[in-house]
Amino acid sequence: MHAEETNYPHEALPQLVREVVEPFRRMTGMPPEAIGTLVMAACHGALGNLARIDMGNGWTEACASWTALVAPSGSMKTAAIGCAQCILQAVEEAERGDGGQDGWNRMLVVTGDPTTEAIAMAEAANPLGLVVCRDELSGIIAGMDGHRQGKGVDRGFYLQAYDGATYQQLRKKSESARIPHHLLTFIGCIQPDILRGAFSAADITSGFVPRWQFVRIPRREPGSEPPVDHGAEREFVRARGRLVERLLDLRAIGMAGKDPHVVRVSDEAQAALRGFRSGQDHRAWPLPDGPRRAMLLKSGGVAVRTALVIHMLESQGMGSRAEDIVVPVTSEQAERAARIARWHAGENERVYAGAFGKPLPAQEAERAREMAEQLHAERGAFTHRDYQRRHHIATAEEAKRLLGLCRSAGWNTHAAPARAGGGHQPMLWSPPES
Repeated sequence: MHAEETNYPHEALPQLVREVVEPFRRMTGMPPEAIGTLVMAACHGALGNLARIDMGNGWTEACASWTALVAPSGSMKTAAIGCAQCILQAVEEAERGDGGQDGWNRMLVVTGDPTTEAIAMAEAANPLGLVVCRDELSGIIAGMDGHRQGKGVDRGFYLQAYDGATYQQLRKKSESARIPHHLLTFIGCIQPDILRGAFSAADITSGFVPRWQFVRIPRREPGSEPPVDHGAEREFVRARGRLVERLLDLRAIGMAGKDPHVVRVSDEAQAALRGFRSGQDHRAWPLPDGPRRAMLLKSGGVAVRTALVIHMLESQGMGSRAEDIVVPVTSEQAERAARIARWHAGENERVYAGAFGKPLPAQEAERAREMAEQLHAERGAFTHRDYQRRHHIATAEEAKRLLGLCRSAGWNTHAAPARAGGGHQPMLWSPPES
């Protein structure tokens, strides 16, 4: 149970998920770990507050996943996100009925740039929970607290949405909302160059970053597109339909009153999942505080959440009676879930090494200059705020620090032209030749 999982354990996925992954891989040429992770995240989101898994001794886990593809431009990341999104939208459309327009009352997947207030109101109308699906997650991350003067309220809102706890939103001028089980699944992409600057140090220490499951996708080489495979397309559509039908059957069970159903585990499954968590805890113990240590400590919960989804998709009795949902998780399902969680922990460590490891000063300065040159080529002289927004840097202070590294290469500042009405003149950054 503690051996390193270096290759993505595709065979550990539920059969309904494997049947979607394989034809989509043939259609797009995308790696199975990217497709499998996204489809599993879609299942987490569709099941949502339907069930919780109880490990005993007060250890419970909700059915949510925060998943991000770390993908450069040209890697077909939009198509990958579309695979998960089309599953969720098919579930949403089926529950709305033929042409139904129920608005928030039948919402499952949220796209665009939602505010926390809008999400809270939609959650209040959809007790099973929501999925925030975004091609560019950096937009959501950079927009957090943008209208709150950086007071950190939005991040707290999202942190609470990982475990399905009660959330009360009180407003003076607008409608208040009470969410008995505040649960959100995130699905999206972020570019490697943006990943480092998108999250602040507080995001790492607060546990916001360690909750994410990152998966890397390499840049696609020119001419590497797979040939058109109409058979794979038809196979994918049929497999997606079977998965959607299963998710609809499970959602039709409904919650146990206002609360999720409780799924328990067999003694053997509990031993496997607790053994995996113990192994990850021992790996984390000697490490200093940081994203890697926090992620390893949380990976035991990831395994339990994965076991819950595998179990719900595979248990034959589920979908016909509400009481069938209490069938216990088997040891075989638990061991497969541990394999998937172990691979994700290793992948996160590899992503962290590139994104959150402390870079050499020369490398950091070179990257800061590259970002400055890119922005200058797009718009000419720019402010530190322009630099922050263009590259999704967490704070203005961090943007100033990075720009300060460019001074050794001759970058300089000068005051912007005076405005007609007077007022503050921002400082503009320009390269040496300007």
